[in-house]
Amino acid sequence: MPALNAYRQLEDIRYRLPTYHPHDRAPQHADNVLAIADEFDVFWFDAFGVLNVGPVAIDGAVQAVAALRAQGKRVFVLSNAASVGKPHMVERFAGLGYDFSAEEIVTSRDAVLAMLADYPRDMTWGLIGLADRQQDLDALGLRVIHQSDAYFHECVDGYLFLATADWDAARQQALVAALDARPRPIILGNPDLIAPMPDHISYEPGSYILTLPDALFANVRVCGKPYPAIYDIAVRRLDHYESTRTLMCGDTLHTDILGGNAYGVRTALFTAHGFYRGLDYAHYIKDSGISPDYILPQL
Repeated sequence: MPALNAYRQLEDIRYRLPTYHPHDRAPQHADNVLAIADEFDVFWFDAFGVLNVGPVAIDGAVQAVAALRAQGKRVFVLSNAASVGKPHMVERFAGLGYDFSAEEIVTSRDAVLAMLADYPRDMTWGLIGLADRQQDLDALGLRVIHQSDAYFHECVDGYLFLATADWDAARQQALVAALDARPRPIILGNPDLIAPMPDHISYEPGSYILTLPDALFANVRVCGKPYPAIYDIAVRRLDHYESTRTLMCGDTLHTDILGGNAYGVRTALFTAHGFYRGLDYAHYIKDSGISPDYILPQL
């Protein structure tokens, strides 16, 4: 089962993830997020498994976000989606029925764009992901070669792994061989291992990069949850930030719950539609020791 395999892989590489801070609070159960809304001022929502499943909004989620907004709450998407730029993300959520502004959508791609400033401007980057809808990368004036180029590995000084479009075991084997021959930096834009779709599981960039051998992973920098850069960006978009009044809402223990906990905010695990749908989530909370503050079936 893909979710169980992903869970085991994440436990195997737990030492690469941010440090979880155990607490002695048993998770509180609630029917929906509105039942606990008084406890928080800011809501950070994961997308897949919380707001939507693939191209379909989860029943009641659009209305729940609107109700929180009507109460004066600040609502944000915190997503590991890194394949396309911000205008396309705004369009995507509008198509699902949400009214998130560009400022309210914080993605791991935002962290990628910020991280690129740490590297020399004359580097040539190998883009692993979609070839189109990359205007924000073009605007930085980067030298970028797409994975489809015949001399891809020979020409690049580093890799931007943003999406798994047309990526497969053979391409991964070629990447590992190229890194063995000449180590280079990798910026991982999406550390998710899998994502729930209506009728299948999508394998995400993290399944290829987070699980690299230690020697190769030493050159990897990760931009999305559970790593802190994406949370730093979200905090900078707030006029006032109080960690105990901020709730990270997600469907995964190792990504949303561990990441929110490590950053110091409260967390809620959503169980009906995402990573743990059809699984005994209580078993995996006990097994991993990663415990949310709240457990909700959905928004």
